[in-house]
Amino acid sequence: MRRDRVDLERAKRGVVNQRINPVKLELARSFRRHPTKSEARTWALLRRRGILGMKFRRQQVIDGFIVDFYCAGHRLVLEIDGAVHDDRIQAEQDAERTAHLTAGGFQVLRLPNSSVSRQTLVRLLGRLRHRSPLPRGRGDRGEAS
Repeated sequence: MRRDRVDLERAKRGVVNQRINPVKLELARSFRRHPTKSEARTWALLRRRGILGMKFRRQQVIDGFIVDFYCAGHRLVLEIDGAVHDDRIQAEQDAERTAHLTAGGFQVLRLPNSSVSRQTLVRLLGRLRHRSPLPRGRGDRGEAS
């Protein structure tokens, strides 16, 4: 139980100054070098602040998880889900991962591969842009934990 509390506190700190397992770091690099078609299409739209001026990183390690895209300014995780995520076991793992990241103060959006388009990203991210970003190191309500 203590480990869960420590992991939750580390997740709330955000991405800066986190210890990253070298194996995870190398895996994230490999994912950046060899993206899926949908991830490559999404990155082509998001890179260089291509959607609503929001800055994204790709294949970012956050608290031991490698997320597809991360916008630090809004503590937003964007996951692009292919057919493998339709599997029941994978869906359960995705739900646990989402719950963990959300508890750490991150917003998580999941988008199916088939929905990746400039129009969809503008619509989804536009809703978030008008919310103020979550304060760093705070819970999901922006309060001190």
